[in-house]
Parts: sequence; C-alpha cells; structure tokens
Amino acid sequence: MLLEISALIGQRSYLLAAQKLNPLAASHPNDVDVAMLCGQLALMRGESAEAVKHFEQAAILAPGLAAAHAQLGALHAAMGNAELALRGYQAALAAGAVSAALHNNLGTIYLDRGKLDDAQQCFEEALRLEPAFAAARNNLGRVWRERHEFAQALECFRAVAPVEFDARVNVGQVLNDMGEHAQARTAFLACFEEQPDHVPVLCGLGGACIWLWQLDDAERYFNLALAREPANANARVGLANIALLRGEFALGWDLYEARVQIPKYEHQYASGHPRWHGEEMPGRTLLVSAEQGYGDVLMFARFLPSLTRARATVVFRCSKPLVRLFGGMQGVDRIVSDAASFVACDAEIPLLSLARVLRVTRKDLPGVVPYIRPPEALVLAWSKRLALDPRARVGLVWGGNPDRARNGARVPAPGEYGALCDVAGVTYYNLQVGFGPAELSKVPLALVDHSAELTDFADTAALMANLDLVIAVDTSVAHLAGAMGKPTWLLNSGAADWRWEIDGIDSPWYPSVRIFRRREDGWARTLAEVAEALRSFALTHSRNPRS
Repeated sequence: MLLEISALIGQRSYLLAAQKLNPLAASHPNDVDVAMLCGQLALMRGESAEAVKHFEQAAILAPGLAAAHAQLGALHAAMGNAELALRGYQAALAAGAVSAALHNNLGTIYLDRGKLDDAQQCFEEALRLEPAFAAARNNLGRVWRERHEFAQALECFRAVAPVEFDARVNVGQVLNDMGEHAQARTAFLACFEEQPDHVPVLCGLGGACIWLWQLDDAERYFNLALAREPANANARVGLANIALLRGEFALGWDLYEARVQIPKYEHQYASGHPRWHGEEMPGRTLLVSAEQGYGDVLMFARFLPSLTRARATVVFRCSKPLVRLFGGMQGVDRIVSDAASFVACDAEIPLLSLARVLRVTRKDLPGVVPYIRPPEALVLAWSKRLALDPRARVGLVWGGNPDRARNGARVPAPGEYGALCDVAGVTYYNLQVGFGPAELSKVPLALVDHSAELTDFADTAALMANLDLVIAVDTSVAHLAGAMGKPTWLLNSGAADWRWEIDGIDSPWYPSVRIFRRREDGWARTLAEVAEALRSFALTHSRNPRS
C-alpha cells in the first residue's frame, strides 16, 4: 500500500493518493513511514505548514531518521526561518546523512550569518563528496569574497561560470570589488544578455557604471532594477550615490535612507528604538549610532553639535577606537562604545541620517572646521618628542585599510612613492596602521614609524597635530586630518565618490584638503605633482631645532 501511494505522489495523482493515505494515517498515527508519506504529499501540494507538522511527527517517532530532519531543514529554509533550518540540517547530518546538498545548504545559512569558517568547512565537505557540485563551488567563492580574498573567489566563480549563472554574476561582483570596473561591466553585460530582468545584474551594472563615471547609464540600470523590484535597497542606494555626485543633496539623502534595508546590513540598524525625525526632546535621551566605516563617522561627526536643537541628552555610540577622540565633542553628553549592545534611550538615529534630518545642502558645507580636537595632554606629549625635528614634518598614509575592497584601484603601489625620495627638507612620519614591517619595507622612503603606539584615533590625531602636512590615500586618516583642519593632500584614485566630488582640487567638506587625482595612465604623474608641490612646501615649513 505504501509503495502504491508513493507511486501516486510521484505521478502527481495527489487526490487519489490522499484518498488512500488519509485512512491509513488515521489508523496508524505512530507509523513513521506513514508520517513521511503524509509530509511528502503535503509538500508536493504546496502545503508547507502541513508538511512541517508531518515531518516533525516523523522526527519524533524516529529521532535518527535523517530524511525527516533534512526535509524540515529545507522547508524551514524555504519559509525563511533560518534558525529552524539550521537545526534541521545539523540534525540530519548528526543522524548520519551523507549528502553534499545538505552540507551546501547548511553552509549557506552559516554564510548568511557571517560564520565564514563554518561555511567554508561545509562547502569544502560538499565538494569532497561531490567534486563537480557547481553551487557549492560558487558558495565557496562567496566565502572568499567575504574575506576579501578576491583572487581565490574569482578562481572559484570562474571554475563553474560555464554552468552556473550565479557564478557568472559573482564574477562581475568580485571584479567590481577588485576595482576592475570595466571588466566587471563586460561580465555583467553578458549576464544581462542572458537575463535582462535579473535585479542583481542590473544593480551590478549600475555600480560598475558609477565607478566608470557613466552616471546616465548607471541611473538607467538602477531604475530598471526598481521597475522590477520597487523596494530594492541596493538600487535606491545606487541612485542616492548618483544624486549626491550631482550635488542633488535633498534627493540623495532621501534615497540614501534605503541603506538601512540592505539585507546584508539591516541587522545593524534593527535597534527597536523609535526613530528620531528632528523633533525637540526636552528631558529625554537621544542615541546617535555610528555606522559604516571610520571615515564616514569622522566626516558626519560635524553634525553632532547641531543636536543641541533637540534639547535632549545626546548619547553617541561608536567603535572603541573613536571613543577617546570624541570625548570632548560639542553637542554630545555621553560617549559609549558599540560594545554596549543596549543603550537606554527614547529615540535613536544613525549618524549619516543626520544630514537628511538637518536638511544639509552643499551651501551648508563645510560648517565649523576644525570640529575634532585631540586631547591636549596627548598633543603635548608628542610635541616634546618631535621638538628636535627641524624639517617639514609630513605624515604619510600610503596603503589604505588592508581589509577593504578596491584597494588595488585606490592606492599607489608602495614602490611608486619613490617619487618623493628626492624632496629635501622633509621628515616622513608613518601614519599607516595595520601593516607589518615586511609591507612597510616596500615603501622606498625613510619613514619614522610610531605606528605601534597609535592605539586609537586619539593617538593618531595627537601625533598629526604636531605635523605640518598629511599626505594620504582615501582612508579614515584623511577624514580625520580634514576634520582637524590640518593641511592635507589627498591621493584620490579617480573613482566616482560623492565625498570628493567629480573634479577640482578642493573639497567642500574640508577646507584644508587639496586633492591630487590619479590619471587614467596611473599614479606616476600624480605623484610627480605631489613631489613638486612638496618641494615648495618644505621650503616654507622648516624650523630651527628646539633645545
């Protein structure tokens, strides 16, 4: 009878199967095989909740039945319940299931949760069991991409790209990550020819076109994505970047709110507190939460003093390396580290949303600068240590964040700083952190290296306060120097970024910043210009040795 019912389900004769199965289920409520068939029939009929009930019954009747747990894992995953899906897959494997698909499915849950080591282990086990498993190879590439190991990610994606569309899309994504935007655009266009309605492809094309300064094309692709998926947050953020690049701040800030809905990041914004919209809050507490990279936090901290209008107790939550630096920030009553998972408050707002609430336009920039000042005791301590250096003191940030995407397009190779070797009367101070002696040795300059002592941004700011000039690639230190009003020469990669505008040498955000933009043929001419300007700067900024 059971074989007959199973055959009927396989033939999609669901009504006849149900007529034979229902009486059997009523008379044999503790039969695990009957429970499994009931679950299978409900699954095939699209009755997910009913299927879960039957597979759960089977799992209770036979805890070691891997098939029941595997079905539960798949059903919960399809229903969006990742925690229950995780338990189902783990139970199936614990029951002795040997399945590449199970390992792959479990790995995707770990990957979505950011548990990269667990995810990698699952995908590698899936590939051990089934070496030609294209989806598992593609997912392993996603792990490498999350780790910013782009060469390994690209190798995985390209290995299965001929048979896996998602891998072809991921080739474009990782090329964008690597700064190879023209190649990324080509890869995405090929995917677009296959599936012109595929929203990640349209967003990938839009992103590549922004970096290539093809703003009209980027806008068209993002709008096509929204036509197919009106709530897509990535497309709205892409349009926000275009609007801000064009100086359309009101539209840009509105669209930029979609960043809090990007699936990868939305958990960071899900605080549960009411959102602050600019109203007065006398006698209550307003929490402002830092977000995104350190550079963004330093850039938008300029708006914190404006919060006096809220008439509230303002608490600013930020990463520990920023806490000391912001200790005396005007408009902030208390600083807490983001290690504090909960802060009692009456309303909250992400830091970058202040621009929208305050209705910031380009005419409002730069505001009061400097707006960041390092602790005086730290500044004095560095002043004593540097007192005997008579030459122009130039801080150098040469390499960018080693964990950040697109470094290859953003920064000169270490050897290219040789253009600054022949500038007389300059002492170069290394402001680069995160690199070891091996990387530092590749820079052909005599760098005074105090980086081991720069434990947070307060230390870095205090050292910079005693320098005459900061030369930096586009990193948080460049924003810090600009926020301090320190003369700063920014080595701009030439990629589209609304923070530094489309062209020109000045920044509306930082009056003390001068922008040196990379040429299409590389960094050589740009660094030659920096060297020439530095010769003139050194002549006017030398000093007599202090006793």
